[in-house]
Parts: sequence; structure tokens; C-alpha cells
Amino acid sequence: MAVGTNTAATAAMLKAGADQAATGENAVRVNAAAADLILAPIGMVLADGMLGEVTAEMAAAVARSGAHKILIPSARCGVTVAGVTAGSVSECISNAVRRAVTMIRS
Repeated sequence: MAVGTNTAATAAMLKAGADQAATGENAVRVNAAAADLILAPIGMVLADGMLGEVTAEMAAAVARSGAHKILIPSARCGVTVAGVTAGSVSECISNAVRRAVTMIRS
């Protein structure tokens, strides 16, 4: 299941192979509560993250979810995570996907 903050993000996830997708604040709240695993940019747990696309309610829903979270660092959020090595966005996403696959298989 893919959930986007906007239609462009949702469309990109569908193009990448997601079977189902939804968009917007309510979709984030509903699906975060039901998720086992959340793979997202770090901005999804920050109110006003991702250039203001993430509402406080969205951030709280993701942060409060019982799902395991794999967060991808992003300079767009104005946050630096100490100890994270610099890498391209595609490298960070690949690393996150590998971690998610490992978790799902175990």
C-alpha cells in the first residue's frame, strides 16, 4: 500500500509498482494506524515537513503508529541526523528498501 501527501507522489509510487495507493491527510492517518512497516522520508514525522506538505496530524499519525519505521534522510526537511553518512537520495532509498525487504522476510 502506498500513501502520498500529494497526487504526484502517489502517482510516482503507483508507477514504481504499488498495488494500491491513496492520497492526503486522512489516507495517511488511516493507513499509518493499520501499517506494520512504514518507509518514508524523515519529514513524515515532522509537522510542516517536506516543504510544508506534512500537517501536524499526518506527522503525529506516522509517529504514533505501532509500525516499524524506516526513515529516509532528506535535506528538504531542514534536519540533519548525526551519524548518518552522506549519500544520494537514490542510495538512501535503495538502502531503505533493502532494510524493508530484510524485515519482511524475517
